[in-house]
Amino acid sequence: MNEREKEVFNMIINHYLNSGESVGSRTLEKKYNIGVSSATIRNVMSDLEEMGLITKTHTSSGRIPTLDGYRMYIDELLQVSEVDEETKEQIYLHYQKRINKTDIIFKETVKLLSELSRSVAIAIEPSSDEESIKKIQFIRINEKEVFVVVVMKNNIIKTSTLLMNTYVTEENVNNLNSYIFDLMNTTHKRFTLKDMERFLKNISVNDFRFEEKRIFENSKVFVDGAENLLSREDIPIEKVIGNIKMINNESEMNALFKHLISKVEYDLDSNIIFGSDIDIAGFEESVFIFKCYEFGEDKGVLGLIAQTRIDYSKTLALLDLVIDMLKKMLNQNYQNKFIGYKD
Repeated sequence: MNEREKEVFNMIINHYLNSGESVGSRTLEKKYNIGVSSATIRNVMSDLEEMGLITKTHTSSGRIPTLDGYRMYIDELLQVSEVDEETKEQIYLHYQKRINKTDIIFKETVKLLSELSRSVAIAIEPSSDEESIKKIQFIRINEKEVFVVVVMKNNIIKTSTLLMNTYVTEENVNNLNSYIFDLMNTTHKRFTLKDMERFLKNISVNDFRFEEKRIFENSKVFVDGAENLLSREDIPIEKVIGNIKMINNESEMNALFKHLISKVEYDLDSNIIFGSDIDIAGFEESVFIFKCYEFGEDKGVLGLIAQTRIDYSKTLALLDLVIDMLKKMLNQNYQNKFIGYKD
């Protein structure tokens, strides 16, 4: 595109994102003071339509952006704006609450983000699979159950109840604690949850045997704002209901965002993926806007499921600020005390 085409196209995009209405050449000439005649603008719009960047609506003679138009705008023209002072103040006040549990931090974060964006907000806690373990303690509950406490390097505490295939004694558990203590202190590399699971599957201490299962479940998923889908007029109610059901299913959301992350390979920049570009039924009219963030050796995700007609500039700025505040809260929490996760 030449400079004039970029200018006209940018105005069409911004007009539609702000108003939801198609726009014609006369409106662009009068409202945006481009400095050229409506005939010239009309010719440029015709060229943009031939490029597949804008299209005519069924209800008026105006034009709106196509999906290819959105992609062009995001890749070439989008500039992230500043969060306005009123919204900043709202965010800062929100995070001044005294929150001492990680789960509540994430719940409050998605609640705030969904309210400010009027979209579905999703947070996935940092995965601890590759985080180093600082300490492991096994505690006998009864002859068939053992409770395990794992303290991660970042002071997150993970707990799980392990079911046994064999009768377990107090001596068995003491031997296991000694064995894994020696193993962790003699290994030359960091010991992770993946290492621990491999260890437990292969261990033979007094014929100690665990049932085959994942010791710790997938990262928790926090969702808020599913009700915002009910106000969307761009998708039929049948799809809305299906979307809400999927959004409220933690395992499906975890799988969905793993699929999205695989497309960007944990890119720490902001990521925008249109529903029509992924093979997931029901989200064709939606856009996934998300960002991966690092916490210690782990990575988490914070993002939105929104309609394609969203103010991308403001939304990305909002996402950046909320992620910064989320990381500060997590850091503050982990520095002040150990945080417990339970099954």
